[in-house]
Amino acid sequence: MKKVTLILISLFIMVQYCTLVYGQNNDYQAFKNGNKKKYYTKDNPKAKGLNISIEYPSSWKSYEAGSPDPDNIQLFTGKQLEGISPMVSILITEIPDKISPDAIAKMVFTKTGMKMLPPDSIFIDGEETKYDGQPGAWRKYYTIKENNETATEMYVLQHMFIYGKDMIYIQCAVGRLKKIDKKLLKEFNSYLPLFQQIGNSVIIYDKEQNKR
Repeated sequence: MKKVTLILISLFIMVQYCTLVYGQNNDYQAFKNGNKKKYYTKDNPKAKGLNISIEYPSSWKSYEAGSPDPDNIQLFTGKQLEGISPMVSILITEIPDKISPDAIAKMVFTKTGMKMLPPDSIFIDGEETKYDGQPGAWRKYYTIKENNETATEMYVLQHMFIYGKDMIYIQCAVGRLKKIDKKLLKEFNSYLPLFQQIGNSVIIYDKEQNKR
């Protein structure tokens, strides 16, 4: 039954995604007008010395991630409207010594690799690219997370790239309690220009040392 539901949701997403156009919300307009802050990972102990920065809207709140996931190092959240929350997470995963970064890139930064997603997720789109000169890719997907009697849904634009022995994820999303309507997808589309700019703002420092 769950598989059938995901197939129907997938068809709904693809039809609606093709017909919706990007809007421009207040957060993006403010960011474009220079109302933004810069976050550096160097002062976060979870980053283990890795120093990258991203820009985010000045009105958003920034927290050291309280998640038990050790890879999740920082969370940024915007204002919740009608139960929909915009958010950005920075995650850093160390690549095992037995696997080369080049092998990871060849496996993950392809159309097939981009479709390797968490359970109950639907791949929308993706493309190989670079972040501050480092190999990477972006992908969009929809995901459902169930917890006891509640379920949350999210649309995600995930930027991912490799630097040294680390895989870095800049995960941009909008989420809410699960419903079947167009509102969350429309909100995601309105945030896409901002989420793209956040990905484009990535700067990696001390690249010439590359101690990681």
